[in-house]
Amino acid sequence: MNFLTQLIVNKSRIWSKQSAPLKSAFNFVSTKVFGVTLLLMLSFQLPAAPFNVEPKLTIVPEQCVALLQGQACYVTVELNWQTPVAGNYCLYSSLNTHPIQCWRDKKMGRLKQEFVSKNNIEFFLQKLSTKENIANIEIKMAWVHKKKGRPRTSWRMF
Repeated sequence: MNFLTQLIVNKSRIWSKQSAPLKSAFNFVSTKVFGVTLLLMLSFQLPAAPFNVEPKLTIVPEQCVALLQGQACYVTVELNWQTPVAGNYCLYSSLNTHPIQCWRDKKMGRLKQEFVSKNNIEFFLQKLSTKENIANIEIKMAWVHKKKGRPRTSWRMF
């Protein structure tokens, strides 16, 4: 006889013979057992199918830092993308009109590449069949020292 069956059989015996405090204690324990059992049953449910999952595009690092404002920034980025449905996708950047890389019949992809730019670079994932941008992300340019308006001369005549 398993634990739950013993508990039910013992409950009927105790219920008929014992006093009110023991009955309330037993009710407390049986409520806790029911709660734990229900929790265990709910935790083993199958995950729902991803119906409205948005395509995801991530980039590392998210920022490129140059020494001076206006200088070119050199950065090696790692781009990862993921979509709920396998298909033909291409990754583009704002630096070029041609795709950086394309994938056929894939749900996810990864690219690691070096870029050089003085301005922010936008990357976008395009579904090949519709030419629609389904995800985009931007790497922002930053600098350590801000460019000054007019260079100062180190000597003066008067």
